[in-house]
Amino acid sequence: MTEADDLKNWCHEALLARAAALEAARDALGKGEVESVGSIRRIANSIRSLCAQCGFCEITDAAQALALADDAAMPDRLGRILAMLHTVDGIPEDRRKSILAVDSDPNVLAALRERLTSSGRRIVTADSAARAGEILASSNIQLILLGMFLPDIDARDLLVRLKEESATSGIPVLILSDSAHRRTRLECLALGAEDVLTKPLDLEHLATVVSARLQRADEISRGSLYDPLTRVPSRGAFIEAFQRAQSHAARTREPVSVAMLDLDHLQLINESYGRSVGNGVIRRFSAVVSQGLRKSDLLARWGWEGFVVLFPDTDGKGAARALEKALEHLRKGTFQSRDGGKFKATFSAGVTPVRAGDRVEDVVREAIRLMNAAKGAGRDRVIFSDEGTALQVKKVLLVEDDPIVASVLQHRLEREGFEVSTYTEGIVALDSCKKAAPDLIILDVEIRGMDGLELLSRFRGHPFLRKVPIVLLAGLGSEGTVSRALELGANDAITKPFSPVELVARIRRQMTRG
Repeated sequence: MTEADDLKNWCHEALLARAAALEAARDALGKGEVESVGSIRRIANSIRSLCAQCGFCEITDAAQALALADDAAMPDRLGRILAMLHTVDGIPEDRRKSILAVDSDPNVLAALRERLTSSGRRIVTADSAARAGEILASSNIQLILLGMFLPDIDARDLLVRLKEESATSGIPVLILSDSAHRRTRLECLALGAEDVLTKPLDLEHLATVVSARLQRADEISRGSLYDPLTRVPSRGAFIEAFQRAQSHAARTREPVSVAMLDLDHLQLINESYGRSVGNGVIRRFSAVVSQGLRKSDLLARWGWEGFVVLFPDTDGKGAARALEKALEHLRKGTFQSRDGGKFKATFSAGVTPVRAGDRVEDVVREAIRLMNAAKGAGRDRVIFSDEGTALQVKKVLLVEDDPIVASVLQHRLEREGFEVSTYTEGIVALDSCKKAAPDLIILDVEIRGMDGLELLSRFRGHPFLRKVPIVLLAGLGSEGTVSRALELGANDAITKPFSPVELVARIRRQMTRG
C-alpha cells in the first residue's frame, strides 16, 4: 500500500466519525437545541480542512458551504453533505478495515453489523472466544468489540490473552459491558481495553467511538511504520511484510531470507565525532543498502539492534550477494566530521533462511547471531547460515557479581560477536573451566565468595588457563591492587567506570596477541 493509499484510508475513517457527529447534531437541530448550530459549523470546518488534505474537492466545497450557511439554508446543506459522506468509496476490498465483534447475543451482533458496515469496512462476528481466535489467526483485524460474557471465557480473561500475544497486543479493544459498575470499567481499562461501553448500546455513540479509534490507530500506524531518522520502514512494518512473505512462500514454495545488519563501530563514531555525525552515517548507510535492493525486498529499522532486511523469493546466497554489493559501495564512500576530518564506515550482516512455521522473533534472533558472528570474525563482512555454522566464535568468561555491570558487558560483548558466559561467584567460574577453556577472562577484582586476586592466582595455576588472557576490572583508588594483579599474571586492567568501546578494544588487542 502506498503512502497515498494510507492517507486516503485514514481520511475515510475520519470522515465516518464526523458523519456520525453531524447526524447527532442534526437530530439536536431538529429538536430546536441552539447549541447544535455551533456544533454543525465546527464539524463542517473540520471536514473542510480534512478533505482539503485528502483531495475530496467536492466534499471540501460542500463543507465550506455548510459552515457559512444561515439558519434557513443549514438543514438542506446538512442533508447534502451527509449524503456525500455516506457514499464516499474508492477503497478496494482488500484494503478495507476489518472489525471483529465478539458477543454471545446474536441480536447485538446483527445490530453491530448493520450500523458499522461501510464502504471502507467489513464486520466479522464471533459468538465465542474459540471462534474469535480462529478469525484472528486467519484475518487482519484492526479493531475488536468484545462482549463481557461469552460462553467459553470471561471477556476480561480473553482481553489479558489478547494483550499478551504479540500478534494481537496492538489491536484496540472496546468492551461492551452489561454492567455500568465503575469497578468493572476500571478493571477493563487496566487490562488494556481502549474503552468500555455499557449496554444497551447507543449505536450512534458507538459508531463515533469506533471511527475515532480506527482513525487514531491509523495515525499511530502511519507514524510507527517508518523510522523517523532514516524514513525506512520500522519494526512493525517489517513484521507485517514478513507474515505476508511467509504466507506467499507457503503457497509458491519459493525461498525467503532475512538479514540483520549493524554499522561497525557506531558507538565509537558517536563518541569520536558526535551523534549528529553518527546519525548522518546511519542515514547514508540505509540509503546505500536501499539502493541495492529490489522493489520486493524490504529494509527496516530494528531498534538499537540495527537494520533488518526481508528478501522474498531469495535464498541465503542470493541475499548475501546483494548485501556484499551494498557493503562494497559503502566501503568506497567517505564521511566527514565537523572538523573536516574524513573517515570510512562498514557494516556486518548475518543472513538466515525462513522456514515454514518459523516465528519472526526466532528468525531475527538467528540473523542477529550470525551478524554477531560476522563481527567476531573481524567485521566488514556478510555471513549466511551455511558459513555461520563453521565459524569459531571466541568465548569470553565474565566474573562479575554486579548485575547491572554484568548485563551491560554481556550485551555489549555479544553484539561484538563473542560468546559470553557470566558468573557471579569465582569458585563456580573456576569450576566451569574444567570443561572447556575460554579465549579470554574478564575478572572483577571485588567479587563475593573469593578474593579477586586469589581467584586470579588460581586461574593462572590451572593448566588449561595459564596462557588465556585475563583483563581485570578495578574500582577507583585500586592502584595497589592493580599492580599486584599484574604481578600475578593479569594481562591488562581497566578502572571503573570505563568506556565499553575501550574495553572491547583492549579485549581484541589481547586476543590478537594470544
